[in-house]
Amino acid sequence: MGIGGMLACTNAMVAELANARARNLAVAVMAAGYPVGAIVGGSIASILLVSGGWRDVFQFGAIITGVFLPLACFLLPESIGFLLQKRPANALKKVNALLTRMGHDEVDALAAPDVAAPKASLAALFAPGLARITLLLTAAYFAHIMTFYFILKCVPKIVVDMAMRHRRPAACWCGPMSGDWRALCC
Repeated sequence: MGIGGMLACTNAMVAELANARARNLAVAVMAAGYPVGAIVGGSIASILLVSGGWRDVFQFGAIITGVFLPLACFLLPESIGFLLQKRPANALKKVNALLTRMGHDEVDALAAPDVAAPKASLAALFAPGLARITLLLTAAYFAHIMTFYFILKCVPKIVVDMAMRHRRPAACWCGPMSGDWRALCC
């Protein structure tokens, strides 16, 4: 639940905070970050398991989290949408700083809040006309994330199990990834 929620939130944050020119690249780099992190984390874990034990893996994770959480709190800005909705002190200054950072022109004043705008709610997603698309999108996202988890979690185990029966385990793993499916028959 935590990683799945983080992936969805990170995707939205990156898309919102990146400027139009770099948005597609930023979202692609963000999407690649989870598997790259799994590779790097797995490599570090294997080193820690050999030199210490399973507790070292959790201690390392706690230390890394302790280092990066404050960095994220200080370096990650509030979104423009949040600033426009909540209107904290110096909201105009903060919005202009974000607009400049994203390559946009500054604004002279914030637009007046629309008091007639309907408030967002979970029930609104299931209102007539939206219920069907809400359920379809939820099912599609669930299928997507399950496929994503399957690929990241199960395929390496399957390949390792297959490689144990073959004379060339590296070919079993690298062959299909490079388009040579004959490697599975070695």
